[in-house]
Amino acid sequence: MEWHYTETGGQQKSVSEDELRQLARSGLVSATTLVWNESMPEWQMASEIWPDWFASAANAPQRPAMVDAPAPIVVSGAPRQAPGDANACAIASLICGIVGLFCTQLFSIAAVVTGHIALSQIRKSGVAANKGLAIAGLVLGYVGIGIVVLILVFYAVMFFGLAGAGAFGP
Repeated sequence: MEWHYTETGGQQKSVSEDELRQLARSGLVSATTLVWNESMPEWQMASEIWPDWFASAANAPQRPAMVDAPAPIVVSGAPRQAPGDANACAIASLICGIVGLFCTQLFSIAAVVTGHIALSQIRKSGVAANKGLAIAGLVLGYVGIGIVVLILVFYAVMFFGLAGAGAFGP
């Protein structure tokens, strides 16, 4: 069975149980390291699952503060984001959406693309972190694209109106 654990800095790694045991023996995985596999509803400290691995650790601390956050939505079979991880595509979508309103609308297209990617990643991970950023980026991206479409329609109406009035010759 594949296990997922968080390293310092929130990086997530996937290993077998034997590899995890070796990491615990070497001290790279501590009693408070968060672990998860697809049969578990939420991340737990390694010492809660394998207390005998960390029996020598005197007075292991209680759950880390970041685990006390509301439990995220569970999607079976998919490794979830560790609590507190940021979704880079959601952040990129918001930034591109803002820039797309004031600069070239290519950023609006990038906001829509990265926003949809972020929502897909969020849906697969089961963690709703940064979902609002992704939605805001999508909305700003679509607004930027809508502005360009309206401008093009305006110019088309003006051109064909002037052409029909004979402004360009007989």
